[in-house]
Amino acid sequence: MENNIISKRVEIVRQKMRELGAAALVVPTSDPHDSEYIAERWKCREWLTGFTGSAGLAVLTLTDGALWTDSRYFLQAEHELAGTPFQLMRDGEAETPTPCEWLSRLPEGSKVCYVEEMMPESLHKAIFATEGLIDFGLSEDCFDEVWTERPAMPAAPIEAQPLKLAGESAIEKIERIHSSMQNKMGAYDYLFLSDLSEIAWTLNLRGADIAYNPVFYAYLLLSRTGRSTLFVAVDSLSTKARKNLEEANIDVAPYEKWRYFLAEIAQANVVFFSGVNCKVMRAAKETLTHYTIVDSPVAMMRALKNQAERKGFRAAMERDGVALVRFLRWLETAVPKGGETEWTIGEKLAEFRAEGEKFRGLSFATIAGYGPNGAIVHYEAEKETASPIQPKGLLLLDSGAQYQDGTTDITRTIALGPLTQEERRVYTLVLKGHIALSDMHFPEGITGLQLDTAARMAMWKEGYDFGHGTGHGVGSFLNVHEGPMQIRKNKRADTLIGFQEGMTITDEPGIYIAGSFGVRIENVLLAVKARKNAFGKFLKFEPLTLCPIDTRPIDFTMLNKSEINWLNAYHEEVRNRLLPLLEKGEDRRWLIEHTKKLVK
Repeated sequence: MENNIISKRVEIVRQKMRELGAAALVVPTSDPHDSEYIAERWKCREWLTGFTGSAGLAVLTLTDGALWTDSRYFLQAEHELAGTPFQLMRDGEAETPTPCEWLSRLPEGSKVCYVEEMMPESLHKAIFATEGLIDFGLSEDCFDEVWTERPAMPAAPIEAQPLKLAGESAIEKIERIHSSMQNKMGAYDYLFLSDLSEIAWTLNLRGADIAYNPVFYAYLLLSRTGRSTLFVAVDSLSTKARKNLEEANIDVAPYEKWRYFLAEIAQANVVFFSGVNCKVMRAAKETLTHYTIVDSPVAMMRALKNQAERKGFRAAMERDGVALVRFLRWLETAVPKGGETEWTIGEKLAEFRAEGEKFRGLSFATIAGYGPNGAIVHYEAEKETASPIQPKGLLLLDSGAQYQDGTTDITRTIALGPLTQEERRVYTLVLKGHIALSDMHFPEGITGLQLDTAARMAMWKEGYDFGHGTGHGVGSFLNVHEGPMQIRKNKRADTLIGFQEGMTITDEPGIYIAGSFGVRIENVLLAVKARKNAFGKFLKFEPLTLCPIDTRPIDFTMLNKSEINWLNAYHEEVRNRLLPLLEKGEDRRWLIEHTKKLVK
């Protein structure tokens, strides 16, 4: 069945393309800062295609269209793209053409247009890797014209992050950044930062311009010798935030004025960090005499949590654990009564979290997938269509919160009643993978690519696998997805980064049986020192997440003694940390029951 709303939007955009003489329009999932999650104003790809997943790239021609997304969203994209002019391109599969290859079908000399402000420079290079197409960047945003009800630019309040939680002042961070860059490339005059999380971390400021992400829209021009400038919604800054910026020798200017400042420093040597958009790069080429693009050192600095940040994480996880225990006990009593849906339980969990000290909101939209919906990796229930929860089968619950002292991300797969043998087998294989990674001891510098195998060995042996990454970094009251490192089986830049002490990473293997059920178990881990000897420095993982892992679905014939010992030790830690924080009564009894020692 045709999707009339999307079809009408496509025709409006195609008319604009005809006016521009363009044969194709490329629409990435991006804002001017190459953010993973973006404000409503920048959800142009979603508006055009109807696909609501957080990752994807759309290409529209005058006759057809295509959308690329990864394995997390294949099932969702199939559903949401049905009846639209867009064909699903399964990114990562061998037979899937790249956007560049797909565009090469166009006649030579065809104009391929894009909004410069929404096109990261790195993606631009990949799109136009093949000769024969005309690069037709739009300096003005055409979506302002075709999207008549487009949301305005956000300008939420911007607050200062207390030094006792940040552990390092903005002045100290900026000094470290300059020191790193001078060692790397010698003389320069300015650094131009555009990554929102890096700017928030550097300045010890937090905002709310993007749902679930405590960041704010801004550019930061750091001077090596003089005053720096933050380009931002000036009126959004709190008094304390303004004071901290002044102490750090930083002026403020309206967000859109960055291009005028570049003109004023035309003779300076300006360093841009990777991830800048094509509009910034056009301005650099047209305005500056000397500029270069390099990888940012800030991402690695941000990834290595200091002692204050580690302390904050542990405290936040305790409050989050209390909320989860209260919720899970409530869930056990509520489901048999009937009336609950994937939507209502997500709302209930948010209520429990909101009662915690320093709670600032969720860290992403809760994924509550019951039964077959659990097999949709990034499923998001809607109030009107959410599935009812029944006292049988498995519920996959992936959720997280933002606290002022830490960010949480946890997945538990919960038995709601009778299970099949396949459900038990799959659950146990996922648990074995989770334990294997969490229990790793390894030399410092081992990469995410090398660590990944630990989480998959048990399931590979039985013929199972999963398409998404095994682990991503987690911010300190920042984005729940944080780089620069990842744990996954694909060889790429972020999986070749060596692990160091202080990194926070998730451990989230899963198995998904399409149309039936899904299983994922996730904790946030902290890389800590294990030992140092003649063979070097060794690290291990400290589980930061504090919440019982459901033991009811386990097939204990598949677990060895070491795995049971790990589970008992983890549950003992959960019990010891959370029990004193729970009020006497049913919640305490529930926690004791669900963390009792297991004997095979």
